[in-house]
Amino acid sequence: MTETLQQNWLSKTLAVCERLAMSPSEPYDLEIDWALRELGNLARVDRAYLFHADHDRQVVSNTHEWCAAGVNMQLKLLKDQPIADYGALVDPLIGGEMVSISDVERMPPARAHEQAILNGLEIVGLLLVPLGHPLRWFIGFDAVRAPIYWEREHEIMLQMVGQVIAARLGDAVLTDQDDGEDEALRRIMDSMPHTIMLIDQSPARVRFVNANYQDLFNRRPDTLVEDPADWLRAVHPIDRPSVLATVAKPRTTPTELRYHLKPPNTPQRAVEHQVFPVVGSPNSAVHLIREVRDVESPEDLLPREDTREALRAEVERLLEENAELHTMQRITHDSASMFRDLAERAEAAILVVSNGRVLYANPAARRLTGRSERELTRIPLAQIFGTAEGVRILKATREGYHSTLSVTRPDGELTSWSATVQPFQLSGVSATLIIGLDVSDHVSRQARIASELNDMTRLARSQLFAQLYARLAHELNQPLTAIVAFGFGAALQLEKAGADPEIIEIVRRMSAEGERAGQIVRELRSLFEQPKPELRLLTLDELIRRPTELMASELTRERIELRLVVSEGEQQVRGQPAQLELILLNLIQNAIDAISAQDTQRWLRVSGERRGERVIIDVVDPGTPIAKDIMNDIFEASLSAESDGHASTLYLCRRIAQQHGGELARIDDPQLKIFRLSLPIAEEDE
Repeated sequence: MTETLQQNWLSKTLAVCERLAMSPSEPYDLEIDWALRELGNLARVDRAYLFHADHDRQVVSNTHEWCAAGVNMQLKLLKDQPIADYGALVDPLIGGEMVSISDVERMPPARAHEQAILNGLEIVGLLLVPLGHPLRWFIGFDAVRAPIYWEREHEIMLQMVGQVIAARLGDAVLTDQDDGEDEALRRIMDSMPHTIMLIDQSPARVRFVNANYQDLFNRRPDTLVEDPADWLRAVHPIDRPSVLATVAKPRTTPTELRYHLKPPNTPQRAVEHQVFPVVGSPNSAVHLIREVRDVESPEDLLPREDTREALRAEVERLLEENAELHTMQRITHDSASMFRDLAERAEAAILVVSNGRVLYANPAARRLTGRSERELTRIPLAQIFGTAEGVRILKATREGYHSTLSVTRPDGELTSWSATVQPFQLSGVSATLIIGLDVSDHVSRQARIASELNDMTRLARSQLFAQLYARLAHELNQPLTAIVAFGFGAALQLEKAGADPEIIEIVRRMSAEGERAGQIVRELRSLFEQPKPELRLLTLDELIRRPTELMASELTRERIELRLVVSEGEQQVRGQPAQLELILLNLIQNAIDAISAQDTQRWLRVSGERRGERVIIDVVDPGTPIAKDIMNDIFEASLSAESDGHASTLYLCRRIAQQHGGELARIDDPQLKIFRLSLPIAEEDE
């Protein structure tokens, strides 16, 4: 559990104990019900309850119970239950031991009887804490919807609250104690590893200090009770002003200090000290003090008596100036509760991050990451989103940003989030809010579409190159054939004229090389010839919908409305699907480029219908019409030195249409830009 969560647990628990201890005797049952509700919500469990053990009658009874929404109550059913029926569960409690079961399904075969009892009560995890010895009361938590992993803080919280309840009910489990609830707090907090003080700041008084205080400060606890500022005398004089100004001011958020101590007759020590408010108690603060290390210092730095009086006066002045912060504390607490309630029900993943760690993860975030909240709070942010994205999240500016985040689950599955990252203040602590939706399917689909578009582009380039090389081979073959013919003719004439044999041989070799060059051209031409494509029947709907689906993301990104009009019926054409799709993809892409390049209406219409014995497909956009003087040249520009990419692809698209017995043409219209693809109707028995 993180330091922040640990502080929140202790603060909330102390507030519950204080209210229980100060509440009137009647109606005390309502106060217990309230306490169980507060604890259940804090621990995020499904049930919180109190049981009483009657050893004379050898029965246990559920006396008080709180249940989360949608969870069945067991209060009326679990009355006067024989202890023997629950022996395996109750026996450890009688011996003063806690019972902790995180996941009932994973209980060993030796505990099958206990497992059957818990399954009958629809319990998947529980925590039971005995309240003293001999056992009179025990308090517990249930999880009925999902396993839960119990922390040490759960046990401490239940012990503290349970002891107070037991003492107030007149059946205190502590012997020879006048103030059962205070002594219960002392016993629990004395067992904690840190020095803890509970201090009322206005008027200044110490309500509690645990046993570690004397070891760290080398001062008796009673001196602190007599004088709440006593511990400040052990603070190094250099650190004392800043420490005093910080701890004496009532706060609504946790505060951390680092300073040096110089207790009497002990080495100087460097310590960490946290101060945080008690929820619901505006003038109370909990001090958690941890020793870090010893620091060598030969000097005795104890302040003089007049300094002590000055410190006390300063404490009282600061307390008086800041008493009005209680209202702010309540507002902050209510806002945090509202945030958690909303986040728990949200379908989007929500993470709260601070200092590279996750402070909170809602159920959707836990589901998408494949990790429990406990796991998420214990691993670095970089382990969730990767190092680069983790650094970017931590450096997010006040405006925040939107990004697609990749998350690798523990099982290796990759999920993609469309996420907004926004810095904000959480109860005065700087944090970052991440809200994301799972778009893994969309990202995979986009990657598949991009791959198919790349395949289409490569096909277009290869076919265009094949067309250009065929034209080049045709142009080269004619002069090479003439060179060979003229060479052989020249050799014959030279031979008849009795010319030098060496000259005749040179001419013949020239002709032979020309013939060999022609053979090379013919072989390369056959190498680049496209194989005859496999043709199949395609419906008009099938022919149009796939290209429009492939371009859907591009249309959305450019904010262009697609108007799709396809006539009903089973009109079919026979062709090679990839080549026909290439025509429509290029026409749609050209239309998108034209619309995006100017301030015009942002729509695109693709329509298909049968007219006579042909299928007509129109791609229409409100782009700038093509001038009439160049309209007939747009399909031939690909062989020009000034040709652009659109002209090249239009040339290729027209050739593909012609190879399928169809035609691609530009329709004359003064307002709209229309490209029309017409293909012959194919019958099933062709």
